[in-house]
Amino acid sequence: RRLWCVKRGKKKSRRGRAAPTSNPEQPSARPALGPRDNGLCDWNWSNLLSTAPVADSIEVLELGVHIADVSYFVRKGTSIDLEARHRATSVYLADRRVNMLPEVLSEIQCSLRAGSDRLAVSVIFLLDPNSLEILHTWYGRTVIQSSYEIPYEQAQNILGGRKTPARGDGPEGEGLGRVRDTLQMLHRIAMDRQRRRKQAGAVALQSVELKFETGDDLRMTRKEELDMCTVVAELMILANSFVAKRLFDRFPNAALLRKHQSPTMSKLESLEAIAVSCGFDFRFSSNKELAESLEKVGGNPQLATLLRSLSTRAMTEAKYIRTEYGNAKSFYHYGLAAEYYTHFTSPIRRYADLVVHRQLLADIGDAGELYKGVEMDELSDHLNAKTRDAREAQRSSSDFYLKLFLAQRVDEDTFRRIAGEVELEEGPGAYYEGIVYKITPSALGIHVPAVGVKGQVGLYDDGGKSLLPSHIVLEDGSRRKLATAEVEEDSHVTLHTAGTSVRVGLCSVVSVYLLVDFTVSHAHYPRVEMRLHGVGKAEQDSGAPRGKAALRSYIAERGKTEVPRAGTTNLTRLLGDPAAGARARGAKRERETLYDLFDQFDRLTLSDGPFRSQVR
Repeated sequence: RRLWCVKRGKKKSRRGRAAPTSNPEQPSARPALGPRDNGLCDWNWSNLLSTAPVADSIEVLELGVHIADVSYFVRKGTSIDLEARHRATSVYLADRRVNMLPEVLSEIQCSLRAGSDRLAVSVIFLLDPNSLEILHTWYGRTVIQSSYEIPYEQAQNILGGRKTPARGDGPEGEGLGRVRDTLQMLHRIAMDRQRRRKQAGAVALQSVELKFETGDDLRMTRKEELDMCTVVAELMILANSFVAKRLFDRFPNAALLRKHQSPTMSKLESLEAIAVSCGFDFRFSSNKELAESLEKVGGNPQLATLLRSLSTRAMTEAKYIRTEYGNAKSFYHYGLAAEYYTHFTSPIRRYADLVVHRQLLADIGDAGELYKGVEMDELSDHLNAKTRDAREAQRSSSDFYLKLFLAQRVDEDTFRRIAGEVELEEGPGAYYEGIVYKITPSALGIHVPAVGVKGQVGLYDDGGKSLLPSHIVLEDGSRRKLATAEVEEDSHVTLHTAGTSVRVGLCSVVSVYLLVDFTVSHAHYPRVEMRLHGVGKAEQDSGAPRGKAALRSYIAERGKTEVPRAGTTNLTRLLGDPAAGARARGAKRERETLYDLFDQFDRLTLSDGPFRSQVR
């Protein structure tokens, strides 16, 4: 393949291209830039952040947000553009990623690799070093060279002053001190922007992102939220907001923006009932009131986790829209408390960002509107539909792997039962801590924050028959026989056990056992079943491998040559035949899988052939 190169003498002219600022009262000339040695590339190599004092003044601080210039390589109307438009977004599944663009672009030419010149579209802010007020904004095409490629975890360690081994092209020696100074400045700016957004009414929501490591036994972990993740997110929001305002000013009837409407009030009323029952005043007439109410319950971690999670589920879906002449409030982003918002910072994985890049560059070059009203309406509808499909695919993939994970779990109690050849009471699953969010005469609604699952634990069926477990575990660890459950005005339920009674109310912490029910029709996915295990906090499942291979090892260590039957459960069927499994894995390597076939189609559709002449 022929790759792009920067000719001698051309780099300066591209970097110095000036553009009008978003404030017409400010000068349009872009401040002179000298060499930069503190650019930091984030984990996905598609965007970069930089800070530096302006060369001719110590009273101004420069913040640069540099995004890969995908529009230089993907020209409007070409075959690759039509395919990218059709896909609209990269799709992130639990075990793989389906790219919007071919790897030669997403992994090579548009990746801001350390030590390599790369084309970018930059938004550069000049800030007051004391108040961090934005004094001047510049937009334009640049050629940049990233100094370091730093994963989030390593950047977090550097920011916190912890010793961290160099990774790849990471900083060492004297460079480490300069990088730490830059990270601290980026952190300061990001926290200031976050404070301003919260004051304006931004709502801090919460969702669970699970990660799976495949192998003989699945490993599941939760994505950890680091301060550096927040730093990058805040500065991306800043750039997106400023680009949105500029596009609206320049193309008021055709700019592509991102709109988030306020949630339906009825969906938030259930949150109010939960908060009030726990002694908190909960208001939600505006995003600012909702944000303040969520902050007030921060002293109660269980309640805060529950309300933030339920608030996230109550939100409406953000959508791409075409701007039209009229009231600017119609473009308001509820969650971010932004008057104008768009997607600019991820053109490698979102077609909307590529469109925004083209519009911004058309403005800089005064090329006129690239997209007319009707075309933008059709494009917005298409992007919304594809984004929704991608989100559903991601959710379904994660849900499927969670069920696969639970289906192969064998807890410690089960290990002990098997070792003693005692009756196996429950199938494979895992224990988790849950929070009661709803109480009805027949069931408890329980939210499990660790895996983002909501479900119901039945108390009685329609005929009044008890659905309670035979025993529950109390907070002191004792296991008691459970007799009856008495519901009190949908706010509390009293569990009567042998020798004592336990009262459970809204926001109470309970332990539940999650397992997969395979008794449903094969035409449907197996469902996750939730069973009440105890009251009080539970020892969370670590997510480490504890499946079939671990159980075989456990049995082998005790000299058992065969997997025993436990009660009516055939564990041989559960575990399968190891030899047959090995044969199947060998056969799988010899023949193509359906995924292999899809990958072949994926590569073919990205080729620049004549059969990709139009959008499907």
